[in-house]
Amino acid sequence: MRSVREFVRRLNTLAESSDTTSMVGLNQRRIVVPEMGRFSMDGTLARTLPIESAAPFDHPGAPPQVVQLLEWLDVPDDGPGSAFRDNNLGVDIAAVLALATGRRVAFANEVPLRLEGVQWTVFLEVGPSVDGELYGPAEPGVHARFETAVRAIASLPEEDGLALGGAIRMRNAGCCLVETDHSSAYGLLVVALETLSRAFGDPPGTWQEWDQSEDWDGYFLQIGLTGQQAESLRARLLLNKQIRLKRTFVEYAVGNLPPSFWERSYYRYTPTLEMDPTGARRGGGSWNEGVQIAALVPQDPAELRRRLGKSYDTRSEVFHQSARLDQVTVMPVPGSARQPLPFAGLRRILDHLLWIEIEKGAREASELPDVQVLHPVEGQSASE
Repeated sequence: MRSVREFVRRLNTLAESSDTTSMVGLNQRRIVVPEMGRFSMDGTLARTLPIESAAPFDHPGAPPQVVQLLEWLDVPDDGPGSAFRDNNLGVDIAAVLALATGRRVAFANEVPLRLEGVQWTVFLEVGPSVDGELYGPAEPGVHARFETAVRAIASLPEEDGLALGGAIRMRNAGCCLVETDHSSAYGLLVVALETLSRAFGDPPGTWQEWDQSEDWDGYFLQIGLTGQQAESLRARLLLNKQIRLKRTFVEYAVGNLPPSFWERSYYRYTPTLEMDPTGARRGGGSWNEGVQIAALVPQDPAELRRRLGKSYDTRSEVFHQSARLDQVTVMPVPGSARQPLPFAGLRRILDHLLWIEIEKGAREASELPDVQVLHPVEGQSASE
């Protein structure tokens, strides 16, 4: 909840200023609540009420829901990534509202768009800008890929099968969570990859295989350790459980990415929106080649190790230190060697590793039961 703490500090500074009218802006976002759980709130740091013109809607797996407008005053920030920072605060405000109401409150990961001189606002979803490939046409061969995955999950030794299935489930949870909380979604991708590495990876056994070994060797020289003292400390560090988990995570990924991994381009779906003074209309969107995967996942092993290590650290920062990921981290754009991999790049690595373990597990797997669920023929019900 760092964003809430900083928000309150900004408002305290604002309240002490003699001129506040030119220093504040109104932020608008949307939240989704159960129809019976609709509520209104004002007279405090934020306000919310149901959008009366929006009818309740059905969402599979949930009772009818309604959309509410969430608004708060804040110091305007026109810098790069400001919309994402506003969404970070919106996610946290929604979480506090969920606790305060004792009900489910989902934040819509969107950015508001409006034309000058008009009274309406349209909201554009953020999910496709984080990983547009998730919204495109299905991969070919769904039938065979589905059966191969199920065979592997069902036939592997129980511990391995459950680890593989858990990683698949967490991957999907992370991809779905992009639409409400991209930071937590990123953390779940890391957890999914770590689950695979702990089940199918081997901890590196030598000091030289650790990506931070050179830094530590330099530090040993700096503090004047003898050769025997340095060797003793190296052995001690290699026994550290957290270091071993991180090293296994990194080396499992790097060691299982063949050159062919970088041959396939990254594709993205881009939503289209037409706006004029009369309103906004959605188009069908576009699906096209975005960038080479090397722009998202570096081919240099040393840089890849560093960035995977940063991704691993980010999981702890998000889940244990309430950190939020900025726009540069999650967007499918090239990043520096000191940054975690973008969401789409990490997800591509995870997908590749999942299919490696699925295909290995399916080689010796028994055939699936001879059960076929077919589409009903015309004039026949699905239960017949």
